[in-house]
Amino acid sequence: MTSRGRIENALGHPLSDEQWAAISAPGEPAAIVAGAGSGKTTVMAARMLWLVLEGWAAPEGVLGLTFTNKAAGELLQRARGLLGNEGDPVVATYHSFAARLLDDAGIRIGREPGAPVLGKAARHSLAGRVVRGTNLPLADLDTSPTQVVSALLALDDSLAELDIPVAMVREDCVDLIDDLRSEEHTSE
Repeated sequence: MTSRGRIENALGHPLSDEQWAAISAPGEPAAIVAGAGSGKTTVMAARMLWLVLEGWAAPEGVLGLTFTNKAAGELLQRARGLLGNEGDPVVATYHSFAARLLDDAGIRIGREPGAPVLGKAARHSLAGRVVRGTNLPLADLDTSPTQVVSALLALDDSLAELDIPVAMVREDCVDLIDDLRSEEHTSE
């Protein structure tokens, strides 16, 4: 029996050609766009089984990532149902997998094991506390604390994306202020 036949047999129903194309796609980056109720979880679980049947990976060497805990639980349940006693794949949310990866290997990039990962809400809350707690004359900016928090988070995102250390920005700002002050003194 072909792997498609074995997978359809394990699922208990036939696959569409589009689903089969996603399940048996070559081992290279790809994007699959599918709407609600289109069988994404079924396809992901079947892809896990296909990888095992084709000898690409052992069950515990397969990684399935989803956005929500509910979807991760559903995917793990379906994958276990298809794989039987072969072993369990690794299934997690993107966030929890990244946190686990940072905890396990973060020391290589200077991150202490066990250091917490800030979620979006915690990050926003921390930025708000920093803005509210500063002794800088923010009132002179003619903007609201909410706008300052948004600008702070946008700056943090940009620095992280460009891999620019905050200390470098601070140093550049101090140099710029010193240059402006010296120009101000020379023009008097």
